[in-house]
Amino acid sequence: MPSGCVMAIPGHPLPAGLTDYRLLLQRDGLILLSWDKRRTEMGDRYTAYWVTSVGLPRFYASLPFKKEDFPSARPEHKSYAAEDGIEFYGQDAPLYIVHVAPELMMHNPRHRELRLEHIQMLKEQGSAANFSYVYLLKTEKKRNPLRKKTSGENRPTAG
Repeated sequence: MPSGCVMAIPGHPLPAGLTDYRLLLQRDGLILLSWDKRRTEMGDRYTAYWVTSVGLPRFYASLPFKKEDFPSARPEHKSYAAEDGIEFYGQDAPLYIVHVAPELMMHNPRHRELRLEHIQMLKEQGSAANFSYVYLLKTEKKRNPLRKKTSGENRPTAG
């Protein structure tokens, strides 16, 4: 099993032992940047990171999910550190992070152009996401409120 940072070149298979979530985590209005795996008190958890596909680049992260729930992950909060997987000061580093769009991780003057190139590549690889959709977290949360959390577990959003 890989550890640290894994660069997932589009169109190439991931290293042995890693599940490929690239197409499963693509969402309307968003471009998947990366995902990570952490060991927590509740077991292994995965977090996905995205950037908006149009307009100002806004960075988002999902809640931590169990492996079986991870493909249904949705953005839950703004992300300030998608490039290294550490969201909050003092949080443990992930066991590994899979970068699938490293050129889009940071604010970049060429962001619009880079996103268009990456979107074209995603479409060529079979992504059916609507990249023209204007994704705003606040609007999406109103549209799809979180289901209640039970016994300390994070559940995926409805929809």
